[in-house]
Amino acid sequence: AFFDGLAGVKINGKWGYIDKSGREALPFIYDLAGAFVEDGLACVRKQAKYGFIDRSGREIIPVRYDDALSFSEGLACVRINDKYGYIDKSGREVIPCRYDIRSYFHNGLATVKINGKYGYIDKSGQEVVPCLYDDAFAFHDGFALVKMKGRYGYIDNSGREVIPCIYDYAWDFNDGLASVTKNGKKGHIDRFGNEMWLEK
Repeated sequence: AFFDGLAGVKINGKWGYIDKSGREALPFIYDLAGAFVEDGLACVRKQAKYGFIDRSGREIIPVRYDDALSFSEGLACVRINDKYGYIDKSGREVIPCRYDIRSYFHNGLATVKINGKYGYIDKSGQEVVPCLYDDAFAFHDGFALVKMKGRYGYIDNSGREVIPCIYDYAWDFNDGLASVTKNGKKGHIDRFGNEMWLEK
């Protein structure tokens, strides 16, 4: 797909970029070429390392990371020595590389994992939701799906458990409803935890 007027394409095992006329805009020298997103920066991989370029091909953030995600809400998740943290668009490490998973910021929060448990941090690196869940997912409709002791429930942006972890499985909220299963029954819940079971 085209982002900011350029699309990443692959020829003979190497990635580069074309413009909307099909003309080669940036050379085919990358092992991987991400989309030009926030402020026209794209994540690229070259010789097993990741960095960020602008639309002219200039290396804005050096290709030196073991892994990286595109910028989201002003920060990019990067990996150094098997641990993930976050950098800003100047390449400054604003959240130290100490986490075990990579994730994007969404509505000001990112999912993190440390010592086998999941939680959420804000863009200052503050742990808004303590790392105590067995699994945790991105926020949708103001709620995030979390897992505790084999059961699923939901928390809000403050980390408060608004719907307890009582479901065998659950999905993200969408338009005020979420699909859930409990004791072999399938149905939906609303944002207040009211259950609507489907008839078999």
